[in-house]
Amino acid sequence: MLTGHFTNLKHAIKHDSKQVIIAILQLPLFASAIIGICNTAKAFPGSDSNHAQYIGMTHLHFANKSNYPRLSEQQGLMDTLSQIFPMLNPLSANDAPDIQHFFSFADALILIDKKWHEEQCKCETQEHHQHEACNTEMLGLTHTHSSKWKANISLSAFQAEPEGKPKLKKVKVTPSLTSFKLSSDAVLAFLGQINVALKNCLLNEDNTAPLTELQKHCEAIDLAQQQLYSLDLSLQTFCHISTWLKHLDKVLGSSEIEKTSSLLGDL
Repeated sequence: MLTGHFTNLKHAIKHDSKQVIIAILQLPLFASAIIGICNTAKAFPGSDSNHAQYIGMTHLHFANKSNYPRLSEQQGLMDTLSQIFPMLNPLSANDAPDIQHFFSFADALILIDKKWHEEQCKCETQEHHQHEACNTEMLGLTHTHSSKWKANISLSAFQAEPEGKPKLKKVKVTPSLTSFKLSSDAVLAFLGQINVALKNCLLNEDNTAPLTELQKHCEAIDLAQQQLYSLDLSLQTFCHISTWLKHLDKVLGSSEIEKTSSLLGDL
């Protein structure tokens, strides 16, 4: 018994005089019809052979595979073909060309979909590795600047009172190097070097630039971008450290805290 899905399939394709499919007129309608036919076949009682014979009534004999990549993108079609594929045994269907044609159709689309997913995973893996490499490089540049930062914790010696009881002196925590503060001389000089590198592009008399100069200019821009990114991380790190040092200085500077030396030792 044929269903409306076969009617939709007929409207979605164009045959030649030998009933070979030469064009798919409506991809969504074609995919919907194939999905409906496969689901109907699975719902029938009987053997896989009976299901395959029903599916073979689609007569999917294509003149070429030009539409296969676009068909593999139709929603739900690949899942349906993957589910129905095991019952389409080509070895037991040598005397059924229509089943063979559908098997070849499903096999080709599944292979296209598999290759697409493999390429997608490959691209995602490469992007992940490139992102990690870039982060590692940036962190390496940041570490070079961060290693210049030090914190001096100035502890005054405990002085003994006449009774022999130690007298607590205020603890002062200050950052010793602030060369990477915003608007500092070091940062301004650094930005000035980047500005010179970006402007240093030699032009010919006709305002054109040789390819080699453009490549150097491109490399300078790329380097400047990396340096600015590193500087941004350095500034963020410096601000974070400065905030905590101020907080630490405020807490340890309180005269109410006893055994400050032990506390600093634990820190």
